[in-house]
Amino acid sequence: MIRRPFRARYPGEINFVVAADAGRSYERVFQDLRVRFVDLDQLIREVQQPAASS
Repeated sequence: MIRRPFRARYPGEINFVVAADAGRSYERVFQDLRVRFVDLDQLIREVQQPAASS
Protein backbone atom coordinates (compact mmCIF):
# COMPACT_ATOMS: atom_id res chain seq x y z
CA MET A 1 0.00 0.00 0.00
CA ILE A 2 1.33 3.44 -0.94
CA ARG A 3 0.79 6.17 1.66
CA ARG A 4 -0.35 9.47 0.18
CA PRO A 5 -0.44 12.17 2.86
CA PHE A 6 0.52 14.89 0.34
CA ARG A 7 -2.09 13.77 -2.22
CA ALA A 8 -4.75 13.60 0.50
CA ARG A 9 -4.14 17.25 1.27
CA TYR A 10 -3.46 18.41 -2.33
CA PRO A 11 -5.41 16.21 -4.75
CA GLY A 12 -4.25 16.10 -8.34
CA GLU A 13 -3.83 13.77 -11.26
CA ILE A 14 -0.08 13.70 -11.84
CA ASN A 15 2.95 13.60 -9.59
CA PHE A 16 6.39 14.68 -10.74
CA VAL A 17 9.85 13.41 -9.95
CA VAL A 18 12.47 15.92 -11.11
CA ALA A 19 15.94 14.58 -11.88
CA ALA A 20 18.90 16.14 -13.66
CA ASP A 21 19.49 12.95 -15.65
CA ALA A 22 15.87 12.07 -16.49
CA GLY A 23 16.43 12.54 -20.23
CA ARG A 24 13.13 12.21 -22.07
CA SER A 25 10.16 12.40 -19.76
CA TYR A 26 8.31 9.17 -19.04
CA GLU A 27 5.43 8.10 -16.86
CA ARG A 28 4.91 5.14 -14.58
CA VAL A 29 1.92 4.00 -12.55
CA PHE A 30 2.44 2.60 -9.06
CA GLN A 31 -0.84 1.01 -8.04
CA ASP A 32 -3.14 3.96 -8.88
CA LEU A 33 -0.51 6.70 -8.45
CA ARG A 34 0.65 8.31 -11.73
CA VAL A 35 4.24 9.58 -11.60
CA ARG A 36 5.99 11.49 -14.39
CA PHE A 37 9.80 11.58 -14.39
CA VAL A 38 11.17 14.79 -15.93
CA ASP A 39 14.19 17.08 -16.00
CA LEU A 40 13.87 20.68 -14.78
CA ASP A 41 13.26 22.16 -18.25
CA GLN A 42 10.44 19.70 -18.89
CA LEU A 43 8.89 20.43 -15.48
CA ILE A 44 8.77 24.14 -16.33
CA ARG A 45 7.06 23.36 -19.64
CA GLU A 46 4.59 21.02 -17.92
CA VAL A 47 3.48 23.49 -15.27
CA GLN A 48 3.17 26.35 -17.77
CA GLN A 49 0.79 24.38 -20.01
CA PRO A 50 -2.90 25.11 -19.53
CA ALA A 51 -4.71 22.14 -18.01
CA ALA A 52 -6.21 19.76 -20.55
CA SER A 53 -10.00 19.65 -20.68
CA SER A 54 -11.54 16.45 -19.34
